Amino acid sequence: MGVTESKILAEKVLNACEAAEAGGMTKLSASFWNDKDVSRTAKNIFKQAPSNIRGPSRQNAADRAAVRSKTKIVVPDAVKKLQGKNERLLLPVAQSQDVHNDTSIDLSQASLSPKQVSLAGFYVLVTDIETHKEICNIRLRLFYVFFNRLKQKIQPQGFWNDAVTYLAQIICRSGLVNDSMKVIQDKVTTWVERGGRYELLANDLGGLGSLLVLPEDVPESVWAKDLPKAAGNTRRITMIDSLRQRGILEAIEGMNEVAEAHINGLWVPIYASIDAESQRLSQMRILDDERSLVAAVDRNVILTVLNPIYRRGP
Repeated sequence: MGVTESKILAEKVLNACEAAEAGGMTKLSASFWNDKDVSRTAKNIFKQAPSNIRGPSRQNAADRAAVRSKTKIVVPDAVKKLQGKNERLLLPVAQSQDVHNDTSIDLSQASLSPKQVSLAGFYVLVTDIETHKEICNIRLRLFYVFFNRLKQKIQPQGFWNDAVTYLAQIICRSGLVNDSMKVIQDKVTTWVERGGRYELLANDLGGLGSLLVLPEDVPESVWAKDLPKAAGNTRRITMIDSLRQRGILEAIEGMNEVAEAHINGLWVPIYASIDAESQRLSQMRILDDERSLVAAVDRNVILTVLNPIYRRGP
């Protein structure tokens, strides 16, 4: 550690302390660190301090990502669907839709008219896709919460020993989904678990409205998977405090009602569909039981006829 640098910093700190005492303050003024010589010297001295004093170095986000997971990379299903098809991902076939003005279209299938196949047209499309992505993240958070709440509501009512299995079975037998029972069950399990995480986060941040305003500079995986769930966990406390310091409690004013209203709007149609499917499944079980009974009766009749023959022998 340089002696000259240390003396310069010590002198400046001493002068700042004397000024603070003269002003009746117990702490150095925040402006003290605005002095470029002070900040530069302090950084140089800090770099030369022993590692046990400096603490662990803050790892670059790219470095953290490189060691976070060793799982094998697989081709996403969405990409598989593009293989072997004559589809243009970045330059779709021309349509008459106005991508910029029609916000209701599915931007994953958004197309440009011939006049929009230009640099300005691509600028508009990319802007709309970015906006669409932000909205999709918010929608996913709320849908995850809904699946978690749905599981909690169904579980105590005795519909099924395992609510996730029950929901997966309804989805699987609907005739609308091609996924296997296992795939559906795995997805619903993941959604329920993530919904629980988002619910806990919302509770810590003043309500469900916080899920509408989570900062974009934090990866979505932090909320969905990485943030510890235990309330007393240091990392969780640090993150919650950081969000509060950034003003999230002020930002969600009026947002809780909006978020809850969107989720509450799902209950009636979803419960109706579950009830209808439950009745259909019950009817199928009754028919299966009747078929089994008929089969058992037929078998007994056959045995009654054949037994005397067996007894007589050839």
